Amino acid sequence: MLVVLCGGIGVAAYFATRNAPLNAKVGDCLHQKGENELAIVKCDTADADFEVLGKVGDKPQSEVNDPFTKVCDQWPDTTNTYWEGTEGKNGSALCLKKK
Repeated sequence: MLVVLCGGIGVAAYFATRNAPLNAKVGDCLHQKGENELAIVKCDTADADFEVLGKVGDKPQSEVNDPFTKVCDQWPDTTNTYWEGTEGKNGSALCLKKK
């Protein structure tokens, strides 16, 4: 019974996070649901607001949000950045291009 319960929790966690921005791969598209809330969507839908150009890990939020940041310089078409992590610690950044 415990195995079934753990499996059920794992499946529920997958479905709850499958559209999370940091699960996006390069070339995936994101929809801006709120001021700082994004979700993965199909690129051929009207909801696609951004395309993921690149991902960078282990960066503090302050570095990603700095207007003079070099975090996404290797993707010169970057128009927006998105950071996710724990405040005061390093997290991951997405380099995005507005569609």
